[in-house]
Amino acid sequence: MTYSINDDIYETVTTSGLTDKHELAAKIAESVPSKQLRATVEALLPQHVLNVQSRVRGAVFAPRTGAEQRELTTTGRAARLRAMSAKDMVVHVPRDGSEHESMRLGDCTVDDLDAIACSYTQRAVDNRAFAAKYRKLAGVLSSAGVVRVDELPDADLRKALA
Repeated sequence: MTYSINDDIYETVTTSGLTDKHELAAKIAESVPSKQLRATVEALLPQHVLNVQSRVRGAVFAPRTGAEQRELTTTGRAARLRAMSAKDMVVHVPRDGSEHESMRLGDCTVDDLDAIACSYTQRAVDNRAFAAKYRKLAGVLSSAGVVRVDELPDADLRKALA
């Protein structure tokens, strides 16, 4: 039987009762057959090499020390979004009929939040209905023995979508 490091790792993780990655690694290393040691190391190295390459590239493109790093991480759109208070987030509050009012979350009242919640609840109900309709259509396709909706007779399609 051929040795597989993946099988060995899976077996050790699921049966040893160990949880510390260093203890698991030591136990797995003990079980690697000496003839398979080089092949096992070669199989594991690419991910480690990739991790080191990422750190090297990161050091070149984004110095990780002092003010330079703080400046890099506090500029741009992502930094503006992180800095924005949740109260400043814009929400769409349902109003009469299909109208919505855009407003800051910080300006919302209990009634506004209730309206938003009800809107999401209704959308969830609608989405479940659409899902059921498409499941029904899939069942019609299967029972008709066809692969595509185009192959269904129009009467069957109308019935499935009703």
